[in-house]
Amino acid sequence: MFRTILKQIWNQRLQNGWIFFELLLVGIFLWVVLDPLCSQTANKNIDRGYQQEGMYLLNMNKYAPNSHKYNKELDSDSLARLQYLDIIRAIRNLPEVESFSVTYGMSYANSGAFNGGEIFADSAFSLKKHYQAYFFCPVEGSDILRTYRFRDAQSGEVMTIAPDFATRNLIYISENLARLLYDRTDVVGEKCYDYNKTEYEIAGVFKDYKDRDYNQPYPTALLTPYFSKSLRGSANMHWQNMIMFRIKDNVDADEFEHRFENEIKPTLARGNYYCTGISTFEEIALKTAHTFGELNQARKNFAFAIFGLLCVFLGIVGTFWVRANMRRQEIGVMRSIGASKSRIMLQYLTESGILVTAAILVSTIIMANYVYANGFFYYPSMVTLETIAADYWQNSPLLHFGVISGVVYLVTLLIALIGTYIPVSRTINELPSEALRDE
Repeated sequence: MFRTILKQIWNQRLQNGWIFFELLLVGIFLWVVLDPLCSQTANKNIDRGYQQEGMYLLNMNKYAPNSHKYNKELDSDSLARLQYLDIIRAIRNLPEVESFSVTYGMSYANSGAFNGGEIFADSAFSLKKHYQAYFFCPVEGSDILRTYRFRDAQSGEVMTIAPDFATRNLIYISENLARLLYDRTDVVGEKCYDYNKTEYEIAGVFKDYKDRDYNQPYPTALLTPYFSKSLRGSANMHWQNMIMFRIKDNVDADEFEHRFENEIKPTLARGNYYCTGISTFEEIALKTAHTFGELNQARKNFAFAIFGLLCVFLGIVGTFWVRANMRRQEIGVMRSIGASKSRIMLQYLTESGILVTAAILVSTIIMANYVYANGFFYYPSMVTLETIAADYWQNSPLLHFGVISGVVYLVTLLIALIGTYIPVSRTINELPSEALRDE
């Protein structure tokens, strides 16, 4: 039967040639449409490495000198530190709060900021790697590991900060940073050094962490600022030292947010500092995605893909529908000489599959040359040749190309088979005399 099918395709080569050219253009078009959508979706679906639900950021502000509520006598670094510590204790003591963390700078997920540097695995400072630094202050029980629910790379258990974290110059690093520095993840107790030659001891390795939803995990380290092992008084503490906290699992988030707005927020005023509310980490992630255009890019890719697939569907289904209807008489002849319905259907579906396979094969060769010369359509930000993770398919050139090509082929084949099956099914269920009426 296969030889008969090939002969039939050759006999109708003029008609099939136009269909082949159409499928060739469809393959190239779908590659351009689906590549950014699949890559961005894959990055979005990478595990964040922390539990976003139940986390809040405390929004603080400070009265300006021209405000009637401003008190100059309370505006000193030493008093600011005491006032801020009192606010931290108030958050810590809320019955709904499980844990909290005090950061330095914008060291929290989806902040949009980036604190980075170079870290060395040996005292000779010959092996350096770039990393993202999350600075936090371990005061009043502040625990960034427990608040984020970072999990140990070895055991998978939620980690907690060592009590002597600041005094011993400890540091916690992510899996990918451990691999970059030591080519392994069981590195607890190893020494590493920052750019100013400060020595740190690795106290733990947590699972890879993704700072922004549309990024990939970047090598990350948790440490205290070298210039301050505890909370340092400052006039700008409300944005230098951000307070985040996690509520307990059995607490209803909506009820807590309502209580915070009406009961708790009015009590969080010390000196010239006052609370303006709280933000969920989901809200922060959405705002950052808006600000950096990531959400708009995702929506554009999705809309473009839907529009493109719809156009391709209508075009291919229409072409194969017309092709099948033009051969109604042929189907009638086959039915009249005893060919079974399943054999006729198999022949026509196989013909469509051969046309699609040949066209997509040629379009894949064309796209392979294009990708080799120009690269893929979409790459995530914050990914360098050094930090790129080859275990993600979108980062492996061969696997990336194979996945997108496979998706393009399957989508095109499915649409072509639908466009063939429906009209052929209708024709083979008619009486042969009906199909031969136009003969």
